[in-house]
Amino acid sequence: MGLSLIYYPLVGAIIGGVLFTVSYFFQGMASPVLAAFLLIVWVVCSGALHLDGFADSVDAFMAGHSLHSEGSPEEQKNLKKERILSIMKDPTSGPVAVVALVLLLLLKFALLHSLIEYGLWYVLVLSPLIGRAFLPVVLLTTPYVRENGSGSWLVDYAPKDIVWPGLAVLTIGLIALFGAWLFVTLICCLFVFLGVRMYLMARIGGTTGDTAGGILEVIELMFMLFGVMLIQAM
Repeated sequence: MGLSLIYYPLVGAIIGGVLFTVSYFFQGMASPVLAAFLLIVWVVCSGALHLDGFADSVDAFMAGHSLHSEGSPEEQKNLKKERILSIMKDPTSGPVAVVALVLLLLLKFALLHSLIEYGLWYVLVLSPLIGRAFLPVVLLTTPYVRENGSGSWLVDYAPKDIVWPGLAVLTIGLIALFGAWLFVTLICCLFVFLGVRMYLMARIGGTTGDTAGGILEVIELMFMLFGVMLIQAM
């Protein structure tokens, strides 16, 4: 499982290749229909795994935020952390999680439509790759708060001497291939990640598998958003 971290960007590249292939063969479709079709294929490719993590995270943090308890600030913080982690394990989703999920998919659909309209197929291909390239960064720079969670095995047995140089080579290669807009987009995504990480550290002291999946979804979304904006600006 530790070695699997090396292949996360490759999995993202394969998903991006699938999306490009689908868009190529169905390019005669109206743009909104093709965008919806690509979104469905994207969700199916990942089994909605990370969308589930995103929904669970939103549910847990919103519910944990509303918890009021007696005791010292440290005791209140620990109680909120325990509540957040317990809600994340609950297989059901509240209305806030459903609304957040719908809004995320709606924005993804709109961005896919924009990519089709402007012919920015390379952004479509790179988005799942970049999202999954951030997963090792999340897991290797943020404490994993569930001792017996599957993500803890990834962290404990990850070949860090391979993962970090591999990510560096990948990043340099992509920037050399796609130019300044990609560099700026990656910097913007990095700031988004750092902001989310800071919030997670403050609330639960680290990350879980659900929050890591949620970060992946956010990074994919932000990469498309910043990519479209910067390419148009340049």
